[in-house]
Amino acid sequence: MGGPSCRSARNALRRSASRTATTSPRGSLPPERGGSGGALMGAAMARKAGAVGSSSPRRGLALGSGRGACVGASVLEVRGLTYRPASAEKPLLNGVNFDLSPGRIGLIYGPSGSGKSTLLNVLAGFSTSYDGEVTLLPSKALGNGNGNGRGKTGTPRDVGVVFQFPERYFVGNTIMEELSFGWRHSSRVEARSEFVKRLVPVLKVTGLSDMPLDRKLTQLSGGYQRRVAIAVQLLRKPSVLLLDEPTAGMDMPSIEALCCTLESVKETSAVLVVSHDTDMLQGIADDVWEMKTGGILTRT
Repeated sequence: MGGPSCRSARNALRRSASRTATTSPRGSLPPERGGSGGALMGAAMARKAGAVGSSSPRRGLALGSGRGACVGASVLEVRGLTYRPASAEKPLLNGVNFDLSPGRIGLIYGPSGSGKSTLLNVLAGFSTSYDGEVTLLPSKALGNGNGNGRGKTGTPRDVGVVFQFPERYFVGNTIMEELSFGWRHSSRVEARSEFVKRLVPVLKVTGLSDMPLDRKLTQLSGGYQRRVAIAVQLLRKPSVLLLDEPTAGMDMPSIEALCCTLESVKETSAVLVVSHDTDMLQGIADDVWEMKTGGILTRT
């Protein structure tokens, strides 16, 4: 399953298993063959037939415009980020500073209530009244403090978000319905062909190539549901992919598969994970920060 990075991630995960109790196993769904239906389904399946599919994530596949192809200057800069809701006596985030570079996986860990998910909400644009600066590079200010939040130059497609329980946010009944939802309702005439073109490499990276696209989402394990949620975001070609507690409720094989998927994703999008599960994710993290109680972020 993947190259040296995936092997090292698996080794780190297995070493941590002796120290950390895993959550209840949910199992993983074996690949199966299935039929297809609908216009987008037919076009997508035709394109899949001409590609070599694999249920394992793969590295180095060109998903997007190459914005994350090289490691170098930061793609995300956070400066002096302070956030305090009107109802709070103290800031939930207090002077947060960090950079995230393309081609890297960042991990922010800390206890529950320390501000990890709050930070993710600010970066995703869900919380818009804060002090400080959050900038996507080159020159896309998502917010400049003063309560402006995203600002006029930031666009939602630059940031992808996978929530802790993605199944709560699914809008389709099947994998294909979920993947194609926004594209099916687009008024752009080129939306269909663009979707089909992007779909095959996204399925490969997320390990969904051999999965029948008419499989019901309710029949998927938690690990596969997260893969679908990641695929939905990658179809938008984000500069940064944010994940909130991605290993919650997953067994060890599913966590290993997720780690290999993220190793593949970082080839095209910078990845930022927030989690309290450090033992499971430090094996693949390139940059690690600790969020302490009071919303203070420090590099480790």
